[in-house]
Amino acid sequence: MKKDKYTKFSTITRIPCPHCSNLCSSNVQSCPKCGESLPDLKSSGKTLSPQKDEKYNEFNYLELLSAEIGKDIPLREKIKSNEVGYKIENGKITGISLPGCRLKSLPPLHTPLPSLKVLFLNQNRFKTVPAEIKYMTSLERLRLDHNQLEILTSEINKNSTLRVLKLDSNNISEVPIMDSLESLEFLSLSRNNIKNIHNSIGFLSNLKYLNLRINKIERIPDSINFLINLKKLNLSSNDLKTIPENIGNLKSLEYLYLSNNNLKNLPRSLANLIKLKELGLKGNFWITPPSFLKNLKAKGLIIKH
Repeated sequence: MKKDKYTKFSTITRIPCPHCSNLCSSNVQSCPKCGESLPDLKSSGKTLSPQKDEKYNEFNYLELLSAEIGKDIPLREKIKSNEVGYKIENGKITGISLPGCRLKSLPPLHTPLPSLKVLFLNQNRFKTVPAEIKYMTSLERLRLDHNQLEILTSEINKNSTLRVLKLDSNNISEVPIMDSLESLEFLSLSRNNIKNIHNSIGFLSNLKYLNLRINKIERIPDSINFLINLKKLNLSSNDLKTIPENIGNLKSLEYLYLSNNNLKNLPRSLANLIKLKELGLKGNFWITPPSFLKNLKAKGLIIKH
């Protein structure tokens, strides 16, 4: 590389290419990811200090993401889970959507994304929850459904601002401790390999929707009775033989689906679910609609059997 390509080489303090933000020496002429020309540090005898975080902003991270997926990420008015894009509010990135981009990991974050509220990473190739989400301190909606997740690491429990979490269609075998997700309202884990639900699920006191259908769950923890705001609970297509008696404490419950399990009886406490509108029992061959639900049926309860 010829030095005369750089008119004021002595004044260079950083390299604009985001992929080489920590470059201290170089024997190459251009960035291998984006092709941007790099200064000839070796022949000049100079080195560059690693780029400091204060010089790095969240829009640099968009460039890294763009290079990672091999295409531009367009600005959108609204973030959707079926299209690539990002959203800005008040000069800050508030949403990023990267569905179907074959991502296995996220580029390292050099600065937090404190205003990011929405992150859609569905239909990719993640095997673990990206550690970078712990720096997204305002995250409210996270989609990692249709990936290859096997283990939910403790990182998922560090986003206390999360309201919506979708993890459907992965290979998850166990739901970990979630005692810090106090803001969570929507949790969907259908089509996994879950056998056990941790007792800490009872800490999700603001949860309104819980979808655990099509798993291998054999037992529901008694702590489920603390989900006092739960409106919809789907436990269909599991290996359940019993339902906790204290399920009758879920006074806000409107929809309860228990189809395709191995249930032989139902707890009488179901009669206490005065807001229940629909009860799914199909595929439980030993069960007939119990007589103790007649009062709820009189109020409009629909039983699907």
